[in-house]
Amino acid sequence: MDTFVLTFAKDRDIADLYSFLFENPDVNLRRRDLPDLQNLVESHSFYICRREPDNRLVASCYVAAPSGDDLEWELGGLFTELDFRGHGIGGTLSLMAVGYHYLMHQPSEDLIAHVLLSNPDPRHTLEDLGFVIRDAGQKYRREEIPGLEHMDADADGYVYADVYVLPHPAYRVALERLLPLVSTPYGGGGTPFRLDLPLLSVETIDAALKDFQD
Repeated sequence: MDTFVLTFAKDRDIADLYSFLFENPDVNLRRRDLPDLQNLVESHSFYICRREPDNRLVASCYVAAPSGDDLEWELGGLFTELDFRGHGIGGTLSLMAVGYHYLMHQPSEDLIAHVLLSNPDPRHTLEDLGFVIRDAGQKYRREEIPGLEHMDADADGYVYADVYVLPHPAYRVALERLLPLVSTPYGGGGTPFRLDLPLLSVETIDAALKDFQD
């Protein structure tokens, strides 16, 4: 059975990741330019899943830090190759990203995600993590936001998306769900996962869970 390794994207992954995520024809993904991608990778904000033993890139997501006028962290770029969907890969990768984000940053800012109204695919994954819709049907002018140029827009040039937010208590649930993936070889489930991140351990998760004790 194949094993799937979940880890940070590194410099050596950039070319492969850019092609995988931003040169594919999926109109639902905001396309970031190469320097932006490099910054995300260098800040350890991009997470990937590769299949062993052929090292094939099969899934990715990122957690982007607040910048400029943005005051919130954003979970984005969640994409699983079509042939590998239905095995929990995207859900496990995003679970790891959310839990590890809390371990590293103990964020006070909201974690949000944007989902186009026309795109049902990531909604179950987000809602399973505890995300809820905060702002429904928000409109964005396609020409004003880099990376939206390829998306379908209405006659006035607007793209519509729901804005999801992760309530702070949901971090506790994510951390608790990470524990068996860390403590049991290959996650102990149907799809064998191996998590390869520094400072990710039963001890660090247990310490973080103390933040949520009454």
